[in-house]
Amino acid sequence: MEPAHSQNKSWDWAWLYYLGTNILRMSEEEFWKCTPRKLMALYDVHKQVKGIETQEEEQEVFADQIAFL
Repeated sequence: MEPAHSQNKSWDWAWLYYLGTNILRMSEEEFWKCTPRKLMALYDVHKQVKGIETQEEEQEVFADQIAFL
């Protein structure tokens, strides 16, 4: 999926609107009252709940957790 805020600092409003109204099921009024920060926070939670996290998070591993043969 495209990032909502690209390197050139312009917002992809079509993507944000789709995210808010279709993926997060917001009404149009709810979408326009929502800040981009809140919208992206809700999207992060949505991805976690649906199990569609796109980045593998680094996990801290200790030596006693590594299996040696």
